[in-house]
Amino acid sequence: MAHNAVGRVFRSRSGLQQPSTLFRQIRNNSTSASKGIPSFGPVSTPELEKQLKYIREQLFVPMYMTERQRRLMFRPRYRERLVEEQVKVTIGEEEFTLYPRIRQQLPSKETVFSTMEGMKTPKDWENLIPLLIGLRKSNIAVHPASYEKWVRLAGKSGATAVILELAKQTKRTGFTLSSYGVGLQLALSLYERAQAAGFKGEAVSTALRHAEQAAQVMNTPEHTNSEPLQDPKRQPWFIGVCLQLSAAQALEQQGGEDAAAKAASYARKLMGNWELVKTESASEKWGHRDELLQETVLIRGGLATALQVNSVSSDKNLRKQIQQRLKTLDDVISEQMKHLPSKFQENPTRGASFARALRAE
Repeated sequence: MAHNAVGRVFRSRSGLQQPSTLFRQIRNNSTSASKGIPSFGPVSTPELEKQLKYIREQLFVPMYMTERQRRLMFRPRYRERLVEEQVKVTIGEEEFTLYPRIRQQLPSKETVFSTMEGMKTPKDWENLIPLLIGLRKSNIAVHPASYEKWVRLAGKSGATAVILELAKQTKRTGFTLSSYGVGLQLALSLYERAQAAGFKGEAVSTALRHAEQAAQVMNTPEHTNSEPLQDPKRQPWFIGVCLQLSAAQALEQQGGEDAAAKAASYARKLMGNWELVKTESASEKWGHRDELLQETVLIRGGLATALQVNSVSSDKNLRKQIQQRLKTLDDVISEQMKHLPSKFQENPTRGASFARALRAE
């Protein structure tokens, strides 16, 4: 009796007259996803490979199907008939067999997001691009806090270039650099990369190139914050990173000459946006104090390094401004470090670690 009911559904006007007609239409409709389902590249561990394969097969494949195909897979009344008919569809250049699925058993957002924890190398992180493309097609929303975490983790793995590529493909990935927190994590990653190399060598050149690429991307509408005061590209900490990297490069490669006056340009821009510099913590909580330290160190590092560059030090007014601002920033850092919790004395948090490194210079 149930079988007859399914038959009536397939013969209904909405389901279309005969099974063969329905299946032919399904195949025709399947060609609309001409670029195919996102594929993943080589990864560093079998576990990560297995997880990515699971997400592709169990989430992306059904979500890249047409609405009609998904109805056949998800609705219980079609299960028996679907198994009997062995319907095959083509998406891109791949052929798939439709089989009954349960919507509630699709991989959850938490399952998908946990995949990023297993990404440890730049090659691993390259898979974040097809992963986010697939998530966007699957209508899975990503909160900026998740983007912040991934930018931080990718930076630790030396995969900041992947983050920039995500931003360049924003219409496909949904990723944007317009969020204050996302922009800050990117700036911190660039700073840490250069810091680890003593602000010398190829690490500085690479970080500066990435910073300038990020600045270009941030100038597009898709990466502009609707609230100007929250726009990352205007923030002193972002300008400060660009300033320190350009000044460090001038010191190493040009003997401090700064032939293109790039450092001086960033220094003046930072002075012009000084009203956005924070001098007080958002609260007494150490997390807020540490974030203030992170931002302050990025600004201070840029200004202190810039003073060693001729294009900045030779400008009397600019030099005097910077010296005054440095004193203000040093006071901010000292005040926050007074409140460093005892539990973080041996293993300092990110901002506290930056501050201690400054004291050691």
